[in-house]
Amino acid sequence: MAFNRDNLTIITNNVKAGVVPAVWVYYNEANDLVTATDFLTEGRMTVGDLVIVTYGQLASEYYRVSAKSTDLQSVTITKLAAQLLQAAGIETITATDLYHNVSVATPLSLVVTSAANLTDTFTTSATADNFVTFGTDSIVDGINIRVSSATTLPTGLVAATDYYAVNSSGNKCRLSLTRGGAPVAITSAGTGVHTATAQGNQLYLADGFEGQRKIIKVKTDGGANAVVYPPNFSDGTIITAGDINDSFELIFENSEWHVISLNGVAVS
Repeated sequence: MAFNRDNLTIITNNVKAGVVPAVWVYYNEANDLVTATDFLTEGRMTVGDLVIVTYGQLASEYYRVSAKSTDLQSVTITKLAAQLLQAAGIETITATDLYHNVSVATPLSLVVTSAANLTDTFTTSATADNFVTFGTDSIVDGINIRVSSATTLPTGLVAATDYYAVNSSGNKCRLSLTRGGAPVAITSAGTGVHTATAQGNQLYLADGFEGQRKIIKVKTDGGANAVVYPPNFSDGTIITAGDINDSFELIFENSEWHVISLNGVAVS
């Protein structure tokens, strides 16, 4: 079969396609030879663009646009040496808990954000270990929350203050004023029902493998921001995406994630 334009989607740099490198996804429904000369007839594609070719639920492969036709209406793509194959090429994340682990094994993650920041109740004791225990959600180091109480917060915790999980284990952690910092001292259990509120839809991106690329895109904007936290990130600490179609691509090199492209997102 021939190239099917309906199966080609641009997912980053839509406005500047053809000017700066963009990222595309092509569903190879007929299992065609996608590396054939001038197979992709899309004039907006340019040399250097990344093309993720998917094969239903079987696998995904990475390609780069290596040449453009003389009439500038079609391109030739070349398979990259480092490939990522998995059961499903696209992950859809629907934020429901204080944080979500982003799949490292999936090249493309689509995010459905919640209408508001997500919450869970928590308790603590007046012991010296300073741990807080959440009602239903698990937690991981680095996740950003704020706390409130229907009556009185535990002594040592202050409302409207950014805290970061440290020493996490299951649904327990200590809270620090900085990522990876010393835990705050909690000297009483407080009274009433206490609530932890994640600051945005917190998405945790673990380390990948050398040369791996990862794309994350907001599929549905429910209202809350998507806040991606890679603990090893060369260009900052977090990436915040607020609107539908906001997206970014990262590459994992030298034990860190690095930014390749940003579309509507903020790095801080």
